[in-house]
This record gives sequence, structure tokens and C-alpha cells, in this order.
Amino acid sequence: MKEFSSDFKMIQGLCFRLLPIQVLLAMVGSINGIVSSLFASNFVGTDAMSAIGLYSPVNSFFLALNTMMMGGSQIICGKYMGKHEISGMQNVFSVTMLTSLLLSVTASLVFFAAGFLDLTGMFTSDAVVRGYFNRYLIGISVGIVPQVIGQQLSGFLSLENKNKLTTVAGIVYILINLALDYLFVAVLRMEAFGLALATSLGLWVFAGVQVLYYIRGKSLLRLQFRKIQWKESAEIFKIGVPGALSYGYQALRGLIVNMLTLSFVGSVGISAFTASNSFLCLFWAIPSGMLA
Repeated sequence: MKEFSSDFKMIQGLCFRLLPIQVLLAMVGSINGIVSSLFASNFVGTDAMSAIGLYSPVNSFFLALNTMMMGGSQIICGKYMGKHEISGMQNVFSVTMLTSLLLSVTASLVFFAAGFLDLTGMFTSDAVVRGYFNRYLIGISVGIVPQVIGQQLSGFLSLENKNKLTTVAGIVYILINLALDYLFVAVLRMEAFGLALATSLGLWVFAGVQVLYYIRGKSLLRLQFRKIQWKESAEIFKIGVPGALSYGYQALRGLIVNMLTLSFVGSVGISAFTASNSFLCLFWAIPSGMLA
């Protein structure tokens, strides 16, 4: 009974430690959505806004996946940390990062192929909007790897009390994304591809700022390739599922709303919904982070 109480208090403490990171990541994503929407509406048009709206549920799915892996890995890693089992901590860190890399590279290739080969008919039958969506997917595929890796690193940095580094990375990401949106969209007129590419390059900077901490060798957690125990990945996913349900709901809801809007209103409806939702998401950032 005492062991159960101790584990409960430790898990509760880890959840509260992760809360600021969840809120920060949600707010950074919301601010980025507002910036992209403003540039899309002012320099590209409603069709580009529709492309962003079509991608939104897919992005929510990735947030669900990242949250699931982050929550599960942090709880297991925290247990090892409480028992001073360094090898267990290193194994969880290694399994999480390598799994994240594998999943993100696969998703990136799928997105690129879908956009390049015009395999996105399931999202919209409007040829013009689909063209923008295809180009947006190609641009966003460049940033899938740093998006997944960066969010996982944010969780592990919180365990090492380095939340300030994640905050700095988030601020730099917003500034870089804003500058690149202006360059690619307003100046170079790269339209939907430019919007996505600005976000992707910003995500590389976001992940890079955090990776530097590990490259310098100051971190407690390090990658280990020898004696890695992959069976722990199943436990990570199992523990992390409850925390990812809110984002999973948003992904499903987004797909349904997009389908209904396209059926009864058209791409203009998607554009209007995206414009309003990008601002509303900012107010939902804190409760969404708490639910996750």
C-alpha cells in the first residue's frame, strides 16, 4: 500500500512538472497557426487558408502521438530516476528518441509522396484547393522530424529542470517562423509551400536549440545503442494513451468538420473556419495542455 502511495505521488509530481511544457507547446502551436493564417489570408487567399485547414486534423494526430510518447516516457523515466537507475533512464530516453525518429521519417516520406504524386483526393475533390494542399504537404514534410524530436526533447528537458531552454527554443521558433513567413510569402510569393516551409525550418531551429544541450555533453540522459531494450516501447505507448485522448478527439473532430464543411459549404467554409479557429485555439491552449 505504501509503495502504491509513493508511486502515485511521484506520477502526480511528474504530471505537474510536465504541465508547463504541455501548455507552452500548445501556445507555440497556436501562435504559429495565427501567424500562418494571417499571411495566408493577406498574401495568398482563401484556397491557401483551406489547405491549412485541411492539414489541421493531421497536425492534431501528431500532437496526440507526441503527447502519448512524451507522457509514457516521462513517467517511466521518472520512476527510474526516483530509484537512481541510470541505465533504465538511458534506455527509456534511447527507445523514445529512436522510435520518434523512425516514425517521423516514415511520416515525412509519406507526406512528401502524397503531395508530390497528388494522392490527397480523400481530403478534397476541389482541384485548386488540392493543389495548394499538395504543395503545403510537401513543405510541411520537411519539418515532421524536428517537430516530433523537438517535442520529445522538451519533455526530457523538464526532467532535468531545463524548462527555460524549451521556453527559449519556443520564442526563437516563433520569431524565425514570422521572419520566414514574411520572406517566403510576402516577398518571394511562394504561397502555400512557403507557409509550410517557414514552419518546417522554424521547427528545425526549435529542435536544434534543445539538441545543443545534449551535444555539449551536459545532460544526464544520453543515447545508448548497446543493450537497448525495445520492449519498453510498448509500455511507453500504453501509459501515454490517456494523456493523448484530447488531441485524438481534436483530430477526429477536425476530420468530421472538414468533411461536413466541404460537403455543404465548400472550400470557402474551410477557409473561414480555419481563420476563426486559429485565434480560438490560442484561448484553448492552456486547458488543452492541462487535459493532455
